[in-house]
Amino acid sequence: MIRSASRCAAAAALNCLQIALDHWTASDGQLDLLALLDEAFTALTRPVSS
Repeated sequence: MIRSASRCAAAAALNCLQIALDHWTASDGQLDLLALLDEAFTALTRPVSS
């Protein structure tokens, strides 16, 4: 069970990284990559609202 949770967390982290890189690339490097990464990874820790 822990292995599945770890895989899920790793997949989510990789998706956050990819999304941040996609936004940074689309901006031709004009956006702050570290800020994009912070925003993407912060989304993982936000509670889901219903």
